[in-house]
Amino acid sequence: MGQQWYDYFLCSTAASIVFNRLYFVSGDPVVATLAAFASFAVGFVARPIGAVVSEFVPFAATAVLAASGCGSRTTCAPHESARGSRL
Repeated sequence: MGQQWYDYFLCSTAASIVFNRLYFVSGDPVVATLAAFASFAVGFVARPIGAVVSEFVPFAATAVLAASGCGSRTTCAPHESARGSRL
């Protein structure tokens, strides 16, 4: 339990300092910070929902779904030269 909240603390700190400049570069800095916190909030809300769903779905099906989801996002992600590198 303590480890999860430490992870959330680190991710929220990174969202406020790094993610707004790295992922939301076009526009107002306040809007970029709010967008970074909104994307962090989606993960914060989705984690307990995933825990409830995993109680009813077998582990193998969940693992296949997670691996295929991560693989599809990696495959569809634009190359670094297409999006630029800004910090």
